[in-house]
Amino acid sequence: MRSQPGLDLTPAANAGATSTGSSSTVASSVGSLRIARVGEVTARTGLSRTTLWRLERRGAFPARRQLSPGTVGWIAGEVEDWIRNRHVRTTGEHRSWIAGRGQR
Repeated sequence: MRSQPGLDLTPAANAGATSTGSSSTVASSVGSLRIARVGEVTARTGLSRTTLWRLERRGAFPARRQLSPGTVGWIAGEVEDWIRNRHVRTTGEHRSWIAGRGQR
């Protein structure tokens, strides 16, 4: 398949595109369509494969996509959004929660 001129969808090729009024919009929308494989997702989130599966099953983590019969991946932008929106308890919050448990 021959590529047509002007259809290069890489972020670098579209860095100057302004059809939507913002070059960063074009670059980020193309970058968010990247597929992240399981090793990258576990490294970025700090979660094990089993925990990812459990969270997915509960609907608390983005769904994986079947890439081939033995290969799955996640939309990188969805994983990044999940990371940004994730509330992680700090050590102090955890201690205050434990201390409050006995006061019911």
